[in-house]
Amino acid sequence: MKYKFFGVLLALLAVGLMSCEDKITNQIDDIDVTPQEQRLTEAGWAAFENGDLAIAKDNFMAAINENGYYADAYNGLGWVYARLHRLDLSHDYFTLGRISAETDALFRDASAGRSFVNLALDQYGDAITDANDALLWDYYYYYVEYVFRHDLNITEMDLLLVKAESYFLLEDYQSCYGMLMLIDDSLDISASNPEELAAAIEMLKGSV
Repeated sequence: MKYKFFGVLLALLAVGLMSCEDKITNQIDDIDVTPQEQRLTEAGWAAFENGDLAIAKDNFMAAINENGYYADAYNGLGWVYARLHRLDLSHDYFTLGRISAETDALFRDASAGRSFVNLALDQYGDAITDANDALLWDYYYYYVEYVFRHDLNITEMDLLLVKAESYFLLEDYQSCYGMLMLIDDSLDISASNPEELAAAIEMLKGSV
């Protein structure tokens, strides 16, 4: 009788373990990237690159409805809302994109976008931090070249300019000067002359 009881107990434990395993497997399946959200996000980026921001937004939203962990769709919404000048929404979606980013490339894209938004929101310290993240910046003034994959006109030079302008607005003119010289070391400017620094920033805005 005792052996029969233990046999039933083991059977119940096995069923329980299989049930738990199924739940864990289902949870993992829920956050795996499926072809549907990938297709929707690719369609969103195609629309974004063509300037169809409303269509891009709808596709990115649909992708998130398919998979709430899909970083590239959050990243897409960040860039869409930035171009629609909805800065608070853009900031929120870039933040979600950074949190859920599965790759360095996605993290850098979301960081780059959020650096521009933080500068526009007058959050200059945060703009510098985000630009550093996008540039993989270190304490030895080393940065990694950057190109936004969905707009090749946005490069590491834009991020250095974000840093330069942010430092200028924080009245850290020496750091501002250092960023400007990284962008163009032929500039005839002085770190002790804020007017020259401001003029260089405005000039570079139209050229980088």
